Amino acid sequence: MELLPYIIEKPKDISIFKKDYKKNCKRESIPENSYPIKCLNGIFLGKNEEEVIAYKGIPFAKPPIKELRWQLPVECDKSDDIFEAFAFQKNPIQIEDPGEVSSYYELGEDCLYLNIWKYNNDIKNKAVMVFIHGGGFGWGGPTDPLFDGHNYVKTHPDIIMVTITYRVSILGFLDLTQIKGGENYKHSANLGLLDQIQALKWVNKNIENFGGDKNNVTLFGESAGASCVTVLPLMKGSKGLFKRIISQSGTFTWCESKERAKFLINKLRGVYKKEKKELTMENLLKLSEEEIIELNSKLNNYSSPPIRDGDLIPFDGFEAIENGAYDDIDILIGTNADEMRYWIQESGYYWVFRIILKIILDNVTLIRIKKDGLSYYNKFKEIVKINSGENFLSDLFFRLPAYRINNKF
Repeated sequence: MELLPYIIEKPKDISIFKKDYKKNCKRESIPENSYPIKCLNGIFLGKNEEEVIAYKGIPFAKPPIKELRWQLPVECDKSDDIFEAFAFQKNPIQIEDPGEVSSYYELGEDCLYLNIWKYNNDIKNKAVMVFIHGGGFGWGGPTDPLFDGHNYVKTHPDIIMVTITYRVSILGFLDLTQIKGGENYKHSANLGLLDQIQALKWVNKNIENFGGDKNNVTLFGESAGASCVTVLPLMKGSKGLFKRIISQSGTFTWCESKERAKFLINKLRGVYKKEKKELTMENLLKLSEEEIIELNSKLNNYSSPPIRDGDLIPFDGFEAIENGAYDDIDILIGTNADEMRYWIQESGYYWVFRIILKIILDNVTLIRIKKDGLSYYNKFKEIVKINSGENFLSDLFFRLPAYRINNKF
């Protein structure tokens, strides 16, 4: 069936996505009807709407700014101070994109916050659902209205809902070891995932105060978020932080090799070369937040997924599963039937996708398939017609990896 032309347009009124933002304030006392919850890093005040109490903008790590830029997330200091938790805080730095509503919200480096919704009842040991947003590792955030936990908790009062932010694009997934002075930034290509682990550690230490069961945490995500929830069980430091994962349209097979990750750093190097500057850690660390935002925009919608470094993330995820990485967790995994049709839509017109499909088939399939990939590729190259190409790619990128993970072989 031929698809009609369709282009996602920028929202006409982006102010609706920024109206909720304000810096959460420190308070001198606890007002009435503010639903205070004591956590390790402060007392946080919530807002009740229709018996759903929301706690927005709770920091789960120190702001990754100044000397902490491109560093591992650092646990917040212990505190008895009182803070409002009334509004979402900033989303990670990204390029505005019509396909990602969160990209029109306030952006900044100080972005490591989480949000919690709980029903106002006395149920103890509630199941905890932690959502990880998608966005191709370069976009997204929990401020998208689709990810608001109010209605979900209202209809499921025995569940606590959590959404988190994490660093994306050049601040969250950039291999700085490939530039001068980057030797001490060996985990810079996977900082977004380490942010997620830090958020889960905060949940583990504090969620019982909200009525949640720290031993009954489910991670769920879509697209890049789905990829993340399948990667996290493979990573050091994640064991015991969650019991289940739900992955929709994304797997760890999207992680790149260190060699492939040079693409993004080379794009960045090209930006600096054009401006007759040298790309070094010294120069990157001198940049202001505004300059980081501008630099990120100059990459023209390029981003990088996490890297299979053999340290934080194993080189072969399937082998890690065979060795027991998934043995202690429950898995629900799947993909949309016509997943690639979304990407046709993202490309603009169908004829554009008809052109780039051949390029994808020629350049991507060999990267994604190991060992017998060449014979597999050659077999399908002749029989895959353009009009069915999106089905082939849906299988290649989404369905078959999910099937293999689900069957743990």
